[in-house]
Amino acid sequence: MIQNDSSVSSDPKGRGQEIQSRVFSKPFDLTKQAEEPSVAELPFSEDLHFEYVNLDLERLGKLKKTNFWMFLLENLKPHARFGEILNIDQLISYYPKYEEPLFPLKSKYHFFVEKIYSWVIKLIGESESPTKNPDAKVKKFITFALDNEECLRDEIYLLLIKLMRNNPKPDTLEKVWSLFALCCGTFLPSNSFLPAVYNYLVSVSDNYPEERFKEWSNYSLKRLYYLDKSKFKRNYPISSKEIISSKVS
Repeated sequence: MIQNDSSVSSDPKGRGQEIQSRVFSKPFDLTKQAEEPSVAELPFSEDLHFEYVNLDLERLGKLKKTNFWMFLLENLKPHARFGEILNIDQLISYYPKYEEPLFPLKSKYHFFVEKIYSWVIKLIGESESPTKNPDAKVKKFITFALDNEECLRDEIYLLLIKLMRNNPKPDTLEKVWSLFALCCGTFLPSNSFLPAVYNYLVSVSDNYPEERFKEWSNYSLKRLYYLDKSKFKRNYPISSKEIISSKVS
């Protein structure tokens, strides 16, 4: 069900190769990991080179068994826009204005979801006013996610996926993926949503028409898998080095 989002297929600046060389030190290949250290042998570090994370194919196959789209169909309530009910593809596609929480959340969370949306729009450069000191804003955003409940972390993951799908702005799309990759390496979605996120990332890696975004997906997948497998519980803010490791600018 992943679309071939042709609206972002052009690369007028030739940045695809630049991204691959600056962020991904070697091609992603699940079948050529035997000589590399396993996740269990790698201490958690902000300097971790995620290309050395060994993905257990059997375990990953089990983790991604929850189909992303079926999960959403079973867990999201109907959403409307201008009086028309949106199908799931329309709902989880780029839209530049806040509407309502994607997941069915209690009303006490709605203020926070609107705040999250406003935050993300500024971080990806969609705000009318430029963001001052963006790294500090990213740190604050990630700290907010770490300090809050799983339902809001799930909303962040799904919002970023929404903003990356069918996004007609290549520069914005790269910033969405950069923020998404950072999230994947710092906090997990809920146990119920995690397998669906795995499924989405594997599907993008297999089906996305643009190689640079396949690489972003592979990189995010390794960060997510490492954090999940290591069972690391972060209790301190992210560093500038971590932000740089997942940023292309």
